[in-house]
Amino acid sequence: MNPAADQMRLLVVADVWCQIDGLCDQVRNELDDRDSDVLVIAPPLASRVHTFASDTDPETEAARDRLADVLKRLKEHGVEARGLVAAHDPTLAIDDALAEFPAEKIIVVTDTGDHENWREKRLPAYLEGLDVPTIRVVVRHDLAE
Repeated sequence: MNPAADQMRLLVVADVWCQIDGLCDQVRNELDDRDSDVLVIAPPLASRVHTFASDTDPETEAARDRLADVLKRLKEHGVEARGLVAAHDPTLAIDDALAEFPAEKIIVVTDTGDHENWREKRLPAYLEGLDVPTIRVVVRHDLAE
């Protein structure tokens, strides 16, 4: 028997600063004490102007910091995960990740509706069209530091 077949493969999309323990609790609940393979992706949150001007270095650096923070917080809650800075568009980032990482479930962390970035506004329809069960965790804006 292939030991990897028993692993829960969970993709976490950290599209905001998710400095909340609720995300870690959600991840742990989804893993349900199963052996796991967790991949966290962090798309840079570039404005339209920066994206179209190809001036996204500050946002890419912020995504690296956000990713490191999420990985650290998950580890503090007993979840070993790996991660990468992904494509700027969260839908493309998810597609790219799924091509290499066939997740059984996806957790997407976004800001509240009033504060969603311009790319996040397309996420609900995109997530509904996926063949992978998806949980969307909406972080109150004052907690999405």
